[in-house]
Amino acid sequence: MWAWLRSPISVNLLWLGVLLPAQALAAPPDQKPRAVPSALHDRARAEGEVRVLVELALPSGRVAESALTIQARAAYRQEIADTGSRVLSRLANHRHRVLRRYLTSPLMALSVGPSALKELEASNLPIKRVMADRIHKPVLWDSVPLIGADQAWALGFDGSGRTVAVIDSGVDSAHPFLAGKVVEEACYSTTSGFQSTTLCPNGADEQIGPGAGVYCPLELEGC
Repeated sequence: MWAWLRSPISVNLLWLGVLLPAQALAAPPDQKPRAVPSALHDRARAEGEVRVLVELALPSGRVAESALTIQARAAYRQEIADTGSRVLSRLANHRHRVLRRYLTSPLMALSVGPSALKELEASNLPIKRVMADRIHKPVLWDSVPLIGADQAWALGFDGSGRTVAVIDSGVDSAHPFLAGKVVEEACYSTTSGFQSTTLCPNGADEQIGPGAGVYCPLELEGC
C-alpha cells in the first residue's frame, strides 16, 4: 500500500520524536524497575519540586502500539489513559503538576514534590519506574552526513514542495504523528486463485483515494 507524506524534513523529525520515548522505555539492566533514584529524592527535598518521567505498568504488559491493529490501538490508548488516571488519583493530596500525558506511550511527564515522589514508590501503584526528565540529544544525528543530507541542505534543498511515497502495509492516517500529512492513498492487493485474497478496503485489486492505504497485518497474505 502507498501513502504520500508532505515534506520529508517533517517526517524525519517525527520519527526522531518516536525514537526518543522508545529509549526512555528501555530500562537499564542494573536498575530495579520500581526504584526511584535516590538522587531524585535528594533534588526534590533540596529544590522543592523535580521533573520526572513516570513509566506506567499497563495491565496488558504492552509498551508500544506498533504491533497492534488499528482496532486494538484504541483500547491500548484507553488503557494508558486509565492507568495514568489511577496514578494521578493517588497524588491528589501531594504537591504535583501534570506536564504531559502521552496518548500512545505508557509515560507521563510530571513535576513532583518530595511527598509525591515518595508516593510514586508505593507497591500497589501500576508504575514500572520513575526517571529524571532530562534533555537528550536527538538520536540518529550521525545519519544526516552519512546520507549527504547536510550537502543537500547547503545547496538549498529543504523539502519544500516535495512529497514522499511510502510503500508499506498501510498506515493509520489519523495517528497523531501523521494526521494532516497524508495527502494521497492507494492500495494494490491481488486476488489470485487460492493463493491470495485482496485486502483493499473495497474488495477490489486496486483502490485509490482516502482510506485506501489502511493498515493490514503483515501475517496475512495479500498485503
